[in-house]
Amino acid sequence: MSKPHIRPTGPMANFSPAYFALVMATGIVSIASDFLGFSLIARVLFALNLAAYVTIWGLQLARLSRYPRRMRADLASHNRGAGFLTVVAATALIGSEFHLRLGADSVAVAFWFFALGLWVVLLNSWFAAAVMVDPKPNLDRGIDGSWFLLTVSTQSIAVLGTYVADRFAVPEQVIFVCLAFYMLGAMFYLWVIGLILLRWLFYPMERREALSPNYWINSGAMAITTLAGARLIATTSPHVASLAHFLTAFNLLFWATASWWIPLLILVNAWRLLVERFPLRYEPGYWSMVFPLGMYAACTWDYAESADIPFLKPVAHGILFVAWAAWLLTAFGMCKAILRWIRHRNATLPQTVS
Repeated sequence: MSKPHIRPTGPMANFSPAYFALVMATGIVSIASDFLGFSLIARVLFALNLAAYVTIWGLQLARLSRYPRRMRADLASHNRGAGFLTVVAATALIGSEFHLRLGADSVAVAFWFFALGLWVVLLNSWFAAAVMVDPKPNLDRGIDGSWFLLTVSTQSIAVLGTYVADRFAVPEQVIFVCLAFYMLGAMFYLWVIGLILLRWLFYPMERREALSPNYWINSGAMAITTLAGARLIATTSPHVASLAHFLTAFNLLFWATASWWIPLLILVNAWRLLVERFPLRYEPGYWSMVFPLGMYAACTWDYAESADIPFLKPVAHGILFVAWAAWLLTAFGMCKAILRWIRHRNATLPQTVS
């Protein structure tokens, strides 16, 4: 008689595929700090981010080695599968930091190709797995804000590509690829936002996880699209020049949409905490709240520069201060959670008798 399958438990077995959101959040807060002239903070965050990137890769590879079935199940999951795309955005942001902080364009190019390869493999694998999995969840249980990582990961390729295009023999081709990714990322947003609004407006929100921090990516997706557009407008590519008026108009649309989401998300999260009494304790999804704040600060500054709208720059400064506070609080919560796990683990270890 075969033994029943025991579902593995523990931190490694349940380690979130979306934990690269920590790198995304730290990276964009570092980049925004650099944009706004806070070089020391940008350098410190960059150093921490490199350590976090390497560490999370190590943990994810260890999990793949020990629990390959769990990784495959996560990739086919409507709820957790999109989280794998955080590694694409994290890789592209690390590459952008190498360009901006160190001027190491050769390294940035390598990260661009790596992020592009990860995007092709992970995005298509998740889509294919989610299509073929059976049974499928209902809409209210199968979709959340993590699906906007389709847009975020795609636009991160476009942003880094604009930084490194001049390193190629034919930069026009790279800019064309970036432009195509920019358009595709915007289309992904249009597809997903319809499903999200349908879920929000026509399904009950009684489940506590129904308004998870992942929904902050709604704003982050539009913010990184604005940043990608601003970066493209700043180029001298004829591909971009032929669409200049179109890109300028749509970049305002994307920035305005990113701005509109922020107060709404504050209201619904206040309802989640104050009315629904959801406990305020650390979870990896809170890095998905930090990322949009940092990205909004960065995109507002770059958009103000590219469109010559100087009165928006104080907005970028104000949001950056909020992003710093959110990053510190989330990092503090993560450290407390790690220490709590260590104490619990030590308490449950068998004691030796002298």
